[in-house]
Amino acid sequence: LPTQEGKEAKELAIILGEAALTEIDKKIC
Repeated sequence: LPTQEGKEAKELAIILGEAALTEIDKKIC
């Protein structure tokens, strides 16, 4: 089973990844 810390880290990585994609989209447009 994943630890709570690991779960939080994964969620944070997803959030940061989405934010990075949003920034890239802004620069392209």
